[in-house]
Amino acid sequence: MTKWLERKEKIYFHERYIAWRLVGEPGPTDTSAQKPDFIHRPHLQMTRHPTMRGVPLTTILTQYKATFFVSAFSRYVAFKNDPSLATVAQLERRAADISLPFNTLSVFHNIKFWNADAHGREEISDLLDAVHIKPKRTDHRGRSVPPRFDTVIVNEDGNGQHSGVFGYRVAQVFLVFTLPNNVIASLFTGAFQPPKHLAYVEWFTPFKNAPEPHHKIVHLFPQWGRAVPREWTSASVLEDLH
Repeated sequence: MTKWLERKEKIYFHERYIAWRLVGEPGPTDTSAQKPDFIHRPHLQMTRHPTMRGVPLTTILTQYKATFFVSAFSRYVAFKNDPSLATVAQLERRAADISLPFNTLSVFHNIKFWNADAHGREEISDLLDAVHIKPKRTDHRGRSVPPRFDTVIVNEDGNGQHSGVFGYRVAQVFLVFTLPNNVIASLFTGAFQPPKHLAYVEWFTPFKNAPEPHHKIVHLFPQWGRAVPREWTSASVLEDLH
């Protein structure tokens, strides 16, 4: 019953969206006379302490599915230390010389963030959402719980607007971690200081420049054969598509 209600709700909101597009995308109605209570919060909210400390790199590569973490992080360090590296070959050579001074990491399993109103209305409260980054585990009853690595829409170049997909790209988040101060001092030799929280993600193909001609929206459709494989599940479908 819960799944049925979720589907009905999604169909309802999709129909509302299509109807809104068909009538010319009218702006929001004036709500200033209603004087609602509204709250604006920081758009990113992390827990004060990591979910797990001392997670071995071997666990990060396998259970967190961050398969290329070492090479990707080495390239990140190399480029931040020397942004003048102009070619991929130069970056790869510099990254190959980097030795990571750690065997474990402190990781976070949740990101909380607040979405501002899509129309930029200041009188509307922000909406809370969350990203889950959880490897496979066993619950208190001994049952296996599948991994969950959420997808997100990233304002990749900072030019994304309240509506539309220009400037945005979809990514799947496999790891969110933090570095201790001694590691930062050892790796980053210049003026650059990394943010407190870093993430390992896998990028999806960029959005098309134009929306679908019949629906005027952008879809993310998997490309399978004549039938959907029965072994696919909601927990594994993104990895199965690779």
